[in-house]
Amino acid sequence: MKATDRKAKRWELSHRSLGFQSLFEQMRNKLLQLSEAAYVAIIVGTGTLANEVMLGQL
Repeated sequence: MKATDRKAKRWELSHRSLGFQSLFEQMRNKLLQLSEAAYVAIIVGTGTLANEVMLGQL
């Protein structure tokens, strides 16, 4: 296995794992704190998707 493959493997994190769930919750709480919003949604996608989501909130 190449060094780059080993490095990437260290960061593998299943979305079903407790570690992922904990990290996700920390991120969500930080976004709530920074935005002072009642709710936040974390989405995966492109910059275009991010723009569409923001425009949908206007």
